[in-house]
Amino acid sequence: MEQNKNNPNPPPKPSKWRYVFIILVLLQVAGIAGFISILQGAFEVAESGASGSEFIGLIAFALAPFLGLLAFVTLVGLIIFTIKRRPRSIVGWVFAIAAILLSFVVSSCGAYILYQFRVAAPSQAHQEQQRRGEEYKKQADEFAQDNAKPEITKEEAISLLQTCQLSGFYYTKQTDRDGGNWGELSTTGVVLTKIDGRPFRISIADKLIPELVPIAREAQKHCGGAPQFWHDGSYEHS
Repeated sequence: MEQNKNNPNPPPKPSKWRYVFIILVLLQVAGIAGFISILQGAFEVAESGASGSEFIGLIAFALAPFLGLLAFVTLVGLIIFTIKRRPRSIVGWVFAIAAILLSFVVSSCGAYILYQFRVAAPSQAHQEQQRRGEEYKKQADEFAQDNAKPEITKEEAISLLQTCQLSGFYYTKQTDRDGGNWGELSTTGVVLTKIDGRPFRISIADKLIPELVPIAREAQKHCGGAPQFWHDGSYEHS
């Protein structure tokens, strides 16, 4: 009683909450160490050439938002606790400020990674899918435009063979309009397919085989093995 009379406003007892925040901060540090360790393991697996590094990396980045949530809770709690119960020593202030800064950085990183997973990555994937679709449509339109008039004369086919402009030479049963192999159905007996605006291969009618095959064979000798022959249902390999 005498002591209370002499000191009517005794210092408040240390709050048990500070131990809770110490534990939360330690959990953050352990989580960061684990996150870095998992990523390092993924890099080592990737460098060794083994498979599974992507899966390990995904585990790390999937855990990051939970670590960020822990840091956010710690950040808010520490700010409120520091305002209400100001540290009574320099050590206490240093710990509080360091813990707040750590929690802020970790929570920000967690929010950023969560944003990348839930917003940015799906958006980029959608944009990439759209880009590929547009590119495919553009290529299809260009292919259709280049091959709008595919029939060429026998003389033009001979010129293409002799100047090494063809990569493929198709004959026998050339009646597939979908694939461009319909020389048998053409009015000239020769159908040219272009790729990127350049001659790629020809499909010829059976009536032109005796005349064009020897020329194509001769072209193979001077054009590095081109054109490749397709006949009787399969490619001819040298």
